[in-house]
This record gives sequence, structure tokens and C-alpha cells, in this order.
Amino acid sequence: MGKAQRQRQAAQVVREQIAAEQRRKRTLIAVGVAVAVLIVGGAIGYGIYQGNKETKVTEPTAATVGYGFETGTGPVTVDLYVDFMCPSCKAFEQQYETQLQQAAADGQITLIKHPVAILNRMSQGTDYSTRAGASSVCAADDGKFTEFATALFAAQPEENTPGLTNGELADIGKGVGLGDTFVACTNAQTYASWIDKGTEQASEDGLSGTPYVKINGESVELKDFGATLDAAITAAGGASADPSASTS
Repeated sequence: MGKAQRQRQAAQVVREQIAAEQRRKRTLIAVGVAVAVLIVGGAIGYGIYQGNKETKVTEPTAATVGYGFETGTGPVTVDLYVDFMCPSCKAFEQQYETQLQQAAADGQITLIKHPVAILNRMSQGTDYSTRAGASSVCAADDGKFTEFATALFAAQPEENTPGLTNGELADIGKGVGLGDTFVACTNAQTYASWIDKGTEQASEDGLSGTPYVKINGESVELKDFGATLDAAITAAGGASADPSASTS
């Protein structure tokens, strides 16, 4: 099976997972609306239904790029899609984060991180992936997306657990210097719909699991990431981004 076919199949799995999650949420809304209709009557119930029919998406006050947050302004664009419940995303963070941040600081790359939620099913109904992602957007509003994301991965809960509570997410934010505005934003889950909308868009753009990486718009196999990034930076006229690379 070729790479393109594997990616198409993986992307289809992600789309099906997202669709299933959307159906679950619509069912919950429909049940709530039905109860409201029985209580307050047809006219008011219909108004509630109309109000819930389309979920309002609150946009972050932080600057965004394609449902992501940008670091650096280099000639090579690296798009990184992560789910904070994803163990492989944590491993990727531990292996490459220092290198990526240094390359961004050196003007070699433009790093765009996209928080997504494809593993809600792994948190026993608490929608941890969405909640953690929404909390990271709150951190971005206060200029600490990168610091908070790193702390989130350090405190990552195991799959098939409820994940961290909103209060625990808020405490992690406090640990990286975030204040009351962040706490209120996290507790209110202000950006939950934005995360879900961004996940839908990422799926349409080829998301085939997490971590998912694109370099200059082209998806990259994780095992080839370091070499592909190094080649792209070199081709753009920059020095190697790999700290282990040396010249003889």
C-alpha cells in the first residue's frame, strides 16, 4: 500500500471519528431541547431549538493562522497538529520542541501549532482533548501558548481516563504565569467550539492522526521529520536545524 493511500485511509478514520463525536453532541442537544419543549411549550421550545441549531464559535483574541498559533517568521513553514491526550504528540514534543523553538528563534522556520481534538473518545466522556485544547487557546490569548502546551504535555493524563479537570488545567496555567483571566476562560471553556471547528477543518485539510506535520504545505512521515526539516532549511539557505549535525 502506497503512502498516499495510507494517508487517505487514515484521514477517513479521523473524519469518521469526528463525525461520530458531532453526532453524539447533536444527540445530547436534541435531548435537552426535547425536555425544554415539554416543559415550556412548543413556541419557546422551538426558539431554544433554533438557538442551539448552530453553535457560535468564539474567535481568540490572539493572532491565529489556520486555527493555529505562530512562532517565528522563517522561510520554511512547519505546521504541527497536536492532541493533548495523544502520547505520540508528547513524545514528539520531547524529541523536537527545543530544536523547533531554536529554529524559529533563529529565523529559519515559521512554526504553526494547531491544537486539535480527535481523542475525546479516550477520556470517558469528559471531552478532555477539546477542553485541554480550549485551555491552550486561553493561554495563547495571554501570550503563553508555547509554555502552557509544554506544561500540558508534561502533565499528560493516560488514555482511557477522564483526563485533567478544568481546575487542574487552570493550576497548570498558573504554574507558567497565567492569571485570573486565563482561569476564567478555562473554566468557561470559551474556545471549545473553536477547537472542534479547527479539528473539522484540519480533517478536511488531510489530518490523518496526531502528531501530524506539514513542511511547506506537504505532509511528512514522522520518521523522516528531522531529515526533511533539515533539508528544507538548507534549501532555503539556512544552516542545519539539527543540533546533532556537524561538519568535518
